[in-house]
Amino acid sequence: MVQVSGTEPPVRGTKELLDLYSTSPWLRAVTHKIGRAVAETHWQVFVARNARRQAVRDVQLNRAPYPMRDEVLKARLDKDEVEELRDHPLLELLCHGNDQMLGMNVMSVTQNHLDLVGEAFWLLERGTVRQPIGLWPIPPHWIMSLPTRTHPFFKLRGKNAQTLEVPVTEMVHFRDPNPADPYGRGSGQARALGDELEIDEYAAKHSKAFFYNRARPDLIVYGDNISEADTKRLEEQWLGQHQGFWKSFRPLFFSRKIEVKELGQNMEQLQMVPLRKHERDTILQIYGGPPEKWGLINDSKRSTIVAADLFFQQDLIKPRVELIRASIQRHLVPQFDDKLIFHYHTPVVKDEEMQFEHMKAAPFSFTINDWRKRAGFASLGPEGDKLLVPLNSQLQEVPGGKAK
Repeated sequence: MVQVSGTEPPVRGTKELLDLYSTSPWLRAVTHKIGRAVAETHWQVFVARNARRQAVRDVQLNRAPYPMRDEVLKARLDKDEVEELRDHPLLELLCHGNDQMLGMNVMSVTQNHLDLVGEAFWLLERGTVRQPIGLWPIPPHWIMSLPTRTHPFFKLRGKNAQTLEVPVTEMVHFRDPNPADPYGRGSGQARALGDELEIDEYAAKHSKAFFYNRARPDLIVYGDNISEADTKRLEEQWLGQHQGFWKSFRPLFFSRKIEVKELGQNMEQLQMVPLRKHERDTILQIYGGPPEKWGLINDSKRSTIVAADLFFQQDLIKPRVELIRASIQRHLVPQFDDKLIFHYHTPVVKDEEMQFEHMKAAPFSFTINDWRKRAGFASLGPEGDKLLVPLNSQLQEVPGGKAK
């Protein structure tokens, strides 16, 4: 990708947002589950063929959104106009990842980067014939500047502070654009949660301090005209006579006027639990996932728990997979063959309850094996590929031809 104007350093706080993946419990729960779900995507490679069985470039399929692309691919597969390449170097590359990370780890980290800071980078490793053989995820804060038309290089600074300039052809850039600067660095959802994440972190640290030492002394003992030596002696006497369970009810006698002030503080007064629940709910709502996917089932019913998978895959996973697919189609596929059509098996789960309702509405439309499969039993083989049609049913033509 080449910028329209100017180089862009990483946005301030990028590394800190990435570090929150390991320190913020709810942010970790959300981004980890989303990243793993995206990493489980089943990728596919197709090629269109003409009447002479020659591979041709199909621009329509490359550009089409998922529903149309999936429908056209299925129709053309039935007509033998498209072939699925089940064993292709691109699929092997996505499965292999690199020498230190599985392909699933590469894809999961990539999605984590996109969710946290809005951009992700792959550095390509090439083989002897210059074909990509490895994908190396690069943390976004290592990318010090993006390429421009006049300087088509990514400026990369790694852990050892060594600076490299990587040609634009050797990097795949995934980006969720920032509307305020669509040609600059990306903008992840976690960046919009900056204040909420900090409040939750501070609340957690305060709770820890409360249980460690209650974040303050329980008592303040003071008096008039007490010297430093008297104060020290009073402290030693107090602790010596009252420290420990068996000494808790002993009186203390002192020859001068002293006063004791008790400091009261508890978690209920601080509203710490409601505060943390509010911040948790805000984080989950920003990402848009159903609460059941994060284990919050206090007010859930069986139907909402079952439907949670459908909404999770449809609203969270599928759009993210489509963004990654589009970037790979544009930047990585041409390095193998620009005629290839990069696709994936839909991650959206089937609504089994709706399917069952359809089957019950017309049970004679499904074979015995269909019903056995739905119930989780083994097929009966050819004997089960039969329909149970009621005796009083008969086929009848629709007057006027095909029903409208």
